[in-house]
Amino acid sequence: MRDTWRIDRLVLQGFKSFAERTALDFPDPITGIIGPNGSGKSNLVEALRFVTGARAHELRGQELGTFLFHGGEGRPPQAMAEVRLELSRGRERLTVERRIEGDRSLFRVNGRPLSAKALALHLAGTGLGRGGYAIVGQGEVAALLEAPEEVLLAHLEEAAGLRPVAEAARVAEKELQEASRLLEERERELQELKAQAERLRGEAKRARQAQALDLEALALKVSLLEARMEEAQAEMARAEERLKALAREEETLERERQALEQRRLALAREEESLRQELEAVRLRLKEREGFERELKELARLQRALDRPPPED
Repeated sequence: MRDTWRIDRLVLQGFKSFAERTALDFPDPITGIIGPNGSGKSNLVEALRFVTGARAHELRGQELGTFLFHGGEGRPPQAMAEVRLELSRGRERLTVERRIEGDRSLFRVNGRPLSAKALALHLAGTGLGRGGYAIVGQGEVAALLEAPEEVLLAHLEEAAGLRPVAEAARVAEKELQEASRLLEERERELQELKAQAERLRGEAKRARQAQALDLEALALKVSLLEARMEEAQAEMARAEERLKALAREEETLERERQALEQRRLALAREEESLRQELEAVRLRLKEREGFERELKELARLQRALDRPPPED
């Protein structure tokens, strides 16, 4: 049978009523701490539980500051508290320290900082972990004897050194349950995905049908556009022929216009010539009229000269 862990030394400083650094050596296996009321028995038990990872609310405290020495008998309050526990098993040594600085709690094992979870792994099998059987406070014997089966089973596992295995089994079982739950969720998600895939397949089929109809409609539109294009091209050819005919007609009309313009110019020149002749005729008429007036005047004068002279 292998050796069990035993407490060799407990060192306290600034923890509750232990203002000064206090070291307690245990050369023989310890079975209990006795003393009168107010002697600090519960503080020692709380120090053991504190250094092995207990939380503040598990040790009659609501926050870490309640474990600091608050002063008394001329001694100032402490801003720091430290508890160190030295364990041995044969030639093995295990030193566990916990220190309070402000609102922080720091753990160290054999001088190396580590987390509370890692500390629990180091203390597995010692009976000193959180809820361990190795520390029984005043009034807790009956509670231990009357503890439910799962608590007693945990103590037996701790005493037999099977706590890490049992914890690993419980963790594995919990992980297995979580994996089963996740598997069920994944199966439900898979069923949903299958239903969604089926729905998407139906939508894809309808989309393909719609696409085929769209392609057919597009082919009809293309055919219609081609027919319209051919008709437009024929209309364009007819329009071009009409334009050519109109161009030829325009050329003919232009030639006729030019001929008419030449005829107009000739008529204008002829008109000018006639106008000049008319003016000449008018001048001659005016001259004739002048001559006729002169002839009339001469005839009158002649008649006047041909009259016999008047009687005296």
